[in-house]
This record gives sequence, C-alpha cells and structure tokens, in this order.
Amino acid sequence: MFLNKLRSGVLENHPEPAIKRFTIPLGESANGISTKNHPIILVPETFTSKGCEMPVLNSRYQSREHSFVYVNGSLSLHEFCNKVSKVSMQDKSIISWKGSDTLFPGEPVFISKPGESEEDEGVLVSAVTNSDHGGQSILIFLCAKTLKELGRASFDSPIPCAMHGIFLPDVV
Repeated sequence: MFLNKLRSGVLENHPEPAIKRFTIPLGESANGISTKNHPIILVPETFTSKGCEMPVLNSRYQSREHSFVYVNGSLSLHEFCNKVSKVSMQDKSIISWKGSDTLFPGEPVFISKPGESEEDEGVLVSAVTNSDHGGQSILIFLCAKTLKELGRASFDSPIPCAMHGIFLPDVV
C-alpha cells in the first residue's frame, strides 16, 4: 500500500477479514451430539461483514468472555473503510468514528480508565494517516464507550499507513 495509490483512489484487492467466533466444545458432546469417536466440525458465528481488521479489546478481558471488540477498516471499499469501530459481541451492533475520506486510521489501542468498573471504560488511541497532499497526519483520542472524539494531536511528518501501536502503562 502506497500513499500515491490512496491519493488516486486505487485500493488493492486483498482478502477481506471479518470478526468470527469459533466455539470449541470441551465436553463429551457438542450441541447434544456425542463427540466421542466423531470428528467435530466447527462453524463460526459471524459478527461483522468483511473489511475490518486489527481487533483489540480491553486487555483485562483477553482470554475471557468479553462484550466489545474495537477494529479499524482495511484499505478497501466496504463498510469499515476509513473508520474505527466498536463491535458488540452480544448483539452484533456497531458504532463507528470516521474523520473523512482522506483519513486512514491505524490499529486502535485501548487504554483502560484506572479503577474501571465497565469493560468499555477507557480511551482508544489511533494513528491516522492523511492522504491529502500537504494534509497533516493525526493521533486521535476516542471515548471507548461512545467513540466520540475527545481530542487529537497533529504531526508535521506523515504517519505510515496502518501503523501498529502499543500502550505501556508502567513506562509512563
């Protein structure tokens, strides 16, 4: 992916990811059918249409039941393009933040509120590439509960598209 392709509106065709959940039976039966001496065929539950990637969640809920996943849109034309989205793992509802057609958010990073009591209490941070000639790349700060923009920081130099990030609370 190159900036000149983004500016010209040429988006490459590549596999389109979606959020899916596989439930692995841990007992001797799956859906009332004995699994003893029988192969198990797993069929995923689909939560989103194609086009979202880099899923993150509140790190306190990793490897546990969780209600929300945050994603950004892959660089192709679809529902998630140019967005950061919150996907409910309960009812499959989606809310999104979108700046403009020339802003391409990277991987969202979830920073939980100290002493949080709800899974989605915190802030999402995402590096956003601006494909406009002379346009400034930004770092956006979004309320993790509502995806309302809380603030932004502008940079004179471009931020590489789809940049990954990490938050290290013990380093700050």
